[in-house]
Amino acid sequence: MAMLVLMLGALPVASSAPNCRAAPALLPITNITYGGGAAANRGIRVKVGGQVLNLRPTTLLNEIRVRNGQDCSEISVPDTRDCFSEIGSLFSPENSTSFHQTNIIFISAVDHLGHITGEALISGYDKVQLHGGDIGLPVEVWSSTRGTNRSGSDQGLRRSGLPLGPESSVIKRLLDTGAIPSRVLGLFFGSRSQTRGADGELVIGGIDIARIKDIRDWSYHTIDQQLPHLCPLQVRVKDIRLGNIRGSFTLLEGSDVDVNTCVDPWQNEITFPQSVYEQWAKLTEHPTKDSHPWEPPFTEQTYPLGNEDLIDNLTIVLNDGFETVIPHRELVSQERGSDKEGRYAILNASRMMAAVTSGDHMILGGVYLSQVYLQVDYNRRSFGLTSASIGTKDREILAMCDGIVRLSTGARVGIVTGMLTVAVTSLVFFYAIVNQTPRKTRLRGPTSSSAPGVYIAQKRHKKGSTGIPASSSVEGPEVKSGNDPYPGHRLGLNFRSAKQSLQVQAAQRKPSRRNNGPAPSPGLRDYLGTCIGNGNYKLAQASQKGTHA
Repeated sequence: MAMLVLMLGALPVASSAPNCRAAPALLPITNITYGGGAAANRGIRVKVGGQVLNLRPTTLLNEIRVRNGQDCSEISVPDTRDCFSEIGSLFSPENSTSFHQTNIIFISAVDHLGHITGEALISGYDKVQLHGGDIGLPVEVWSSTRGTNRSGSDQGLRRSGLPLGPESSVIKRLLDTGAIPSRVLGLFFGSRSQTRGADGELVIGGIDIARIKDIRDWSYHTIDQQLPHLCPLQVRVKDIRLGNIRGSFTLLEGSDVDVNTCVDPWQNEITFPQSVYEQWAKLTEHPTKDSHPWEPPFTEQTYPLGNEDLIDNLTIVLNDGFETVIPHRELVSQERGSDKEGRYAILNASRMMAAVTSGDHMILGGVYLSQVYLQVDYNRRSFGLTSASIGTKDREILAMCDGIVRLSTGARVGIVTGMLTVAVTSLVFFYAIVNQTPRKTRLRGPTSSSAPGVYIAQKRHKKGSTGIPASSSVEGPEVKSGNDPYPGHRLGLNFRSAKQSLQVQAAQRKPSRRNNGPAPSPGLRDYLGTCIGNGNYKLAQASQKGTHA
């Protein structure tokens, strides 16, 4: 009977209308550890069947996908360390008292001892603890004797991930139970920089405008699937420029065609198609052979430390002109990975590692999203990119829901009733017109005359406390200027002073607020206040307790 209740709990629940009074779900993206301090993965903490997992967020999945724990233990995997590193979190169905298997698919075969010789997919349901409660959800459990899979058309297929796709069972379940106001996603990915790592946060049901550098500057795109593999968030890249000590160089040499590109946080690296990677390897002088026979071979991501000045920054330009500069500290680190105990650490301090790899299709992963705030609106089949405001600060959550606008400041809540007649971004246009700003606002993709209602559910968090931590995910030993273990280099701003690095950056490109720390982003209530003050909306006051995740 208990299992029947679990399965029924995972079925869709009829919902007559969205719960616009629900607070968005705020899910931190952090590092969690197993017992003894071994890192599990960087992702969103959930419990599946009582087992603590850290799942990488991804729009490529619609069901929770986890890797069978046997793959890194009983089944022969060449390197258990790499198994943990590539897969992320592991799940053992046999250790869950609430897992109910509904199907199993063997992609190859089972040997005479009962061990899987190829791959198997176990489908089922389990209790998932997320956003403060237990819900029954479908779960996919993959097994593979091939261990890690870093190449081929099914790259990442067996990684563990939290599904945020267009048909995500997680989002649907939260929405149907009234736990969130809408399917809108807001993602501040944070950073895996060796020297300036930062936790991120996923907002389900709204966005965090404190993480947006300029709310007037968006690059909007239609959710579509033009690539051969499933990828709902696609952009067209017009140019890729590598900046280094020798100058600035395009990686799309001789190409006048925009490159279809997938944007997704499942992987941290940027993946280039082979032709683009070859240009990258040429400009960065990637070693074609090892300097000494006793050294481990160079991977396509590893270099001698002497090549560091050949990788300074990477500029990605989309076809609408939206430009993102990925700084040196995000592109380069010492060679990192999981050690023999599973901890994420520096594996080879005598080599550096670039967050660039090759594959069948171009993918902009976490390194790109470290500089960009992502908003996804599945109901309108559109998503937007804007420059992220990086640094520890108070949250300013904008909850999005059809039909109502609420301005919340503590216990006093202003309620604006009625349907909006323009999109939320139109509020920004009003502000721009009133202030006669010359700044360009990009809008692409579908528009609607019936816009989603929004409310601002502001919750101030003290710096370094319950807000987004300043940097609880710095990986590897922290090295500060003045204590350089390898003087003469500047890896990740470690091997030369921060002042020198900023001087070089300032000389290479125009001054940017990013160099001196981000300026606080103005609250959206300022924009709403402009519209209300001009008579565009009527404001009715109501006293009501605000709720926050």
